[in-house]
Amino acid sequence: MSKVICAYVAQPNTEKTDAMATVPHVVEYEEDGVKYTTTINAECPVCAMEKVRNRLQWRRLASNRKYS
Repeated sequence: MSKVICAYVAQPNTEKTDAMATVPHVVEYEEDGVKYTTTINAECPVCAMEKVRNRLQWRRLASNRKYS
């Protein structure tokens, strides 16, 4: 089982990052009881969490296809 715990910007906002469409976000998640942290470019923390959820879902689907 996997779950996304939280997401936050990797760096403080500046004039430069405010002008960017996406910025790095740190996403903390748990998979099979092990906690992980990854950095992903996204528009906001919610989008970053959704990208990680999608990645975890695809990984789970791919591993299920391997063994079926």
